[in-house]
Amino acid sequence: MSLSERLQGYPGRRSRGMAVGMSFSLGRAASSLGMGLGSRTDGGAGRESSAQLHYQRTFDESPLQAVAVNASHASHGSSGTLSARLSQRYLSGDGYLQSHGGGGAMLGVNLESTVVMGGGGALIVSRPAFGSRMRAGVVVDLKSETLPDSERLIARLDDGRQFRLRRGENFIPLAPFRPQHLSFDLAAGSRKGAKFLPQSLSVHLLPGGISRQRVEVIRTQTAIGRLVGPDSRPLAGARVRHLTMQAVAESDGLFTLELSQAHPVLEVVQADGRVCQVDLQDRLIKGYKDRDLVLLGDVGCH
Repeated sequence: MSLSERLQGYPGRRSRGMAVGMSFSLGRAASSLGMGLGSRTDGGAGRESSAQLHYQRTFDESPLQAVAVNASHASHGSSGTLSARLSQRYLSGDGYLQSHGGGGAMLGVNLESTVVMGGGGALIVSRPAFGSRMRAGVVVDLKSETLPDSERLIARLDDGRQFRLRRGENFIPLAPFRPQHLSFDLAAGSRKGAKFLPQSLSVHLLPGGISRQRVEVIRTQTAIGRLVGPDSRPLAGARVRHLTMQAVAESDGLFTLELSQAHPVLEVVQADGRVCQVDLQDRLIKGYKDRDLVLLGDVGCH
């Protein structure tokens, strides 16, 4: 609540007023609602009352970032404004539609994007993703054939900043002159397994420098099996390799390894140095495709 009193331009004439307002959040702070009432006495001209209403809704994981509605009414007329803010991969901006009680209306739209050139190619990104203070960056070309688009993938810088990654080319702004480490991961709360190749990278750029890096992300499952030889005895101490991951079989031949659905081939290095490859495609039946844990049973190395 606020109270006001001020002198007008004529002697003895004062303007007195009072305003009351409140605001609160709705739906886990995704929406907010505000309202206010006011009254003002303008010298001898009588009393003027006013009312305001404001509503705003924000959106996560959507090109439409926020929508707001403002409405006001006073003795001299009414007005309303509808505004929206958007930000997507290639374009960002805002717009508004304003209407007055007299029948007039105004429409405004502001859109902008940035063209990033370097590293043997060009990329269009939205302005907020580039940032006015960022003068260098890396283009991450993300490839994935097995992970659904709904999975949230992120790139994390060593200064704590995070960037959402999507399939295709992604631009990550970096500060020049300073070596920086970039790692890739699934966002918190993801229930799927994934492996990034490479898992991380380091960059050191000059102003205006653009680096390009291809990153492959594959869907993984936790596979548990038992290595056995031709005589069905466990192959204790054998190393099991898969892409960049490996495990060592225990005394009973048991091993646990992250397995890719796209490349279901294991390489087994036995204690005597012999190497064999095991194709698990037939074991990854349809019933296992959507499971996070796969029980392989006995895996023979002949």
